[in-house]
Amino acid sequence: MKRMAGLAAVLALAMSAAVPAAANDSTATLSVGGLQLEKTDKIAMLSEDLYLSAKEVRVRYVYRNLTNAPVTVRVAFPLPDIEMYSESPIDLPNAEDANFVNFKTLVDGQSVALTPDVRAFVKGKDVTAQIIAAGAPLMIMTQATMERVSALPKDKLAALVKAGLLEEERYDAGKGWQVYYRPLWTLRAAFHREQTFPAGRDVVVEHRYEPVAGGSVGNLLTIASVPKSDPDRRAMVKRYCVDAAFEKAAAALAGRKNTFVGDTQISYVLKTGANWAKPIGDFRLVVDKGAPDKLVSFCAAGVKKISPTQFEWRAKNFTPKQDIDVLILNVYKTE
Repeated sequence: MKRMAGLAAVLALAMSAAVPAAANDSTATLSVGGLQLEKTDKIAMLSEDLYLSAKEVRVRYVYRNLTNAPVTVRVAFPLPDIEMYSESPIDLPNAEDANFVNFKTLVDGQSVALTPDVRAFVKGKDVTAQIIAAGAPLMIMTQATMERVSALPKDKLAALVKAGLLEEERYDAGKGWQVYYRPLWTLRAAFHREQTFPAGRDVVVEHRYEPVAGGSVGNLLTIASVPKSDPDRRAMVKRYCVDAAFEKAAAALAGRKNTFVGDTQISYVLKTGANWAKPIGDFRLVVDKGAPDKLVSFCAAGVKKISPTQFEWRAKNFTPKQDIDVLILNVYKTE
């Protein structure tokens, strides 16, 4: 695996959420338990052109029906899990809507409607119905939604706390002790639609949306007091294929006066791209770190730098076996 570095500068919210950048299309069915991804032997993905950045995700697919008749399937675009129990309210592009990342799709250049499928899980159990029945929003990600939860009847709040779905917390912000409730579930979301692939011609599908990148205001790689043997630090090094050159550059950032280093973490669910009839014929990935003075690291072999901020990786007859995780280090001035 090749690692890549550049130098840093931008904000990452103080949160531990693993939140969306994007995911590959996959065929799916709807069942009582929600969206279920499936494999198809009738449709092939000829190409995928993927662009990942902290501000926007874009992906363009070309599909081909391998049969002699039209094929209609449900196509799903799953997002990475969102851990709702972060330390801070999560900043979403459109937090009050089920389409919280402003997801948009074009099929052969024409806009198409998508149906969001948003569910909550605790320890692998679907608790969506229980949360909705209590009157709580699934996405407790803003101050407004947290206040809506706190305003629920006390008996319903107590039931959600007893069930391990909410955690009661108290704080004093100068107005005496106040109570708020932290959600303990994991949010799983996907966007889906029915798509007909006609026989005898290719179909072009394009997605774009505004990702919600996780991050922190103090990256483990730049905090001197965190030893290299620390398990969380080692997990980060492995997940993002961090090498010695990246660590050296990160340490240099952390050593600057009147600054602090934060990070942005982007995830993309790529493995579902293996659910089509054949390997992806032509795969192209572009990662944009956003500014020349930022640092970026992710796992890929044979990466090319194609601009001051962009890095490209290509593959032929590609079967994705793991998802994509991108780490961007940013430096901020304190004065």
